[in-house]
Amino acid sequence: MSTLTEAQQEILTQRRIATVATIDRNGFPHMTAVWFYFDGESFWIAIPSSSAKAKNLNRNGNMAIMIDARVPGQELGVTAQGVAAFFTGDEASEMVAKVHEKYITPAGLDDPEVGPAFAAFDDLAVRLTPEKWISWDMGALDQAAFGGKLGGNGYLHPVEN
Repeated sequence: MSTLTEAQQEILTQRRIATVATIDRNGFPHMTAVWFYFDGESFWIAIPSSSAKAKNLNRNGNMAIMIDARVPGQELGVTAQGVAAFFTGDEASEMVAKVHEKYITPAGLDDPEVGPAFAAFDDLAVRLTPEKWISWDMGALDQAAFGGKLGGNGYLHPVEN
């Protein structure tokens, strides 16, 4: 992770939605949006054991996760690849709770309809310790190649289009 910039490391701590890629039974990538927690060494996701992600990972543990920031001219992000490890039961509950705490407020977790539903829904913790990192930083490229022209002069369309 030492090759990641401060900005790239920072997005790993933010409440962003990650994209996870697993391999389905036909050998095709299966991509889904997930909540994640990064502990400084590994990514953790909380998922239902009945999900397609879990079924795919049971067949083939190879997984990739991508987190990005989409500010025109300052896009940056990271992708990590590795082999997933599974945790269930009491072993999973601590990390599932950390993922939920990152995205749901204490009031939401304390709500008798919300907190317990998420805890019951996500019964599997998946750990991905990156074996390979891929990163990009459009702002740094803009500065190096164009002196900051792309991000500061309205040359790029907004993300919403």
